[in-house]
Amino acid sequence: MNYEFKQGLDIIKKQIHSHNKPVIIGISGRSCSGKTTFSNKLGFLTLSLDDYYFGIDKVQSMDFDNPNSIDFNLLRANILDLKTKKAIKKPKYNFSLHQRVGMEEVKPEDIIIVEGLFALNEFITDLIDIKVFIVCNEHKCLERRIIRDQKDRGRSRESIIQQYMKFVKPGYEKFIFPTIKDAIIIENN
Repeated sequence: MNYEFKQGLDIIKKQIHSHNKPVIIGISGRSCSGKTTFSNKLGFLTLSLDDYYFGIDKVQSMDFDNPNSIDFNLLRANILDLKTKKAIKKPKYNFSLHQRVGMEEVKPEDIIIVEGLFALNEFITDLIDIKVFIVCNEHKCLERRIIRDQKDRGRSRESIIQQYMKFVKPGYEKFIFPTIKDAIIIENN
């Protein structure tokens, strides 16, 4: 069953109460579908997968829409530590530089959101208690991505569309959309 955005927030909050603490919520979906917005509206500690990118020196052909671009070993270790109430050092990523720019300490909390393209990836899905997949019209997502990347990342419209067609769309179809299985589906058009 699909839920509208606001209804989905209520559903997730109700589900949290039926789980032992800590609760790990995985939120995935298409690029610019509203994963971060949904996470922020829930209002809990959030680990953004964006911070776990390896960086340009280790990502082949600038393909950040392939799970090989994510440091799943570090992410998994961080989630496990947070689940056992240990503070972690997580990376901070800078999209303009395409690299990590330091680390920051994160203290454990009872509810933790793991948010990003690959939040429901098989390498960490066994750690996720509540699986959420945000769906949004492809054209709306592309419009949002153009606005975001021009404003926040200093990229040209042409380079954004080129990257979208070469990596983002095929990556979504191959690696991200298949993870919708067993997830609570939230519509964000």
